[in-house]
Amino acid sequence: MPLLLLVAAARLAGLCALLCLGAGMLGHALLPDDARATSLQTCGGAACALGITPGSTSWEAAYRAFSGTDGQLSAKSIVVRLRPRAEAALYVSVNRVHVGRIALSFMEPLDLGWVLARYGTPCGVSIYRGAQMLTLRYPFLLANVNLTGERLDSRLPVTSIQYKDPAFEMAIQPDMCVDPVTDLAVNTDWHGFAPLWHYLLSQ
Repeated sequence: MPLLLLVAAARLAGLCALLCLGAGMLGHALLPDDARATSLQTCGGAACALGITPGSTSWEAAYRAFSGTDGQLSAKSIVVRLRPRAEAALYVSVNRVHVGRIALSFMEPLDLGWVLARYGTPCGVSIYRGAQMLTLRYPFLLANVNLTGERLDSRLPVTSIQYKDPAFEMAIQPDMCVDPVTDLAVNTDWHGFAPLWHYLLSQ
């Protein structure tokens, strides 16, 4: 009987740990209609925002989709407000056929855990100590995060996300996983929720 109790207790502890890990990954709970989180999507296996996939969704289709909203539409950009206190800006691709870059700005920041839960492990991390900011780097997007302490955790505030235009290739920065341009930028791998010094020593 004591053995059975020990096994049951171990299983319960494991379940609690799993639930706590999930809660830590997501950070603060968001309401179902919180467009800050629901705007981060995958469409047919590709990263997309608001159902719009850079390099795949035609500019004409996106323009038509937002023409009945209170967004600001022009020949080269579409700007729409998200709830609460966020904004999405879509730009026509350099190929002039599809939606290209998409920029999400969060006046009320989104938790870092939501980006990781949606898009997984980034291919690189750039740390900018002078600006107290780091950037999560994916082949298809950049997520800018404010550093509010000396440790990375799931509740760090994400202030903006930039989805790449697949048709645009920047000669001076061909690899989205590193920043070779900015002076004093520290480029490293993702090491999980660890102290900042660990990242600085891992470059």
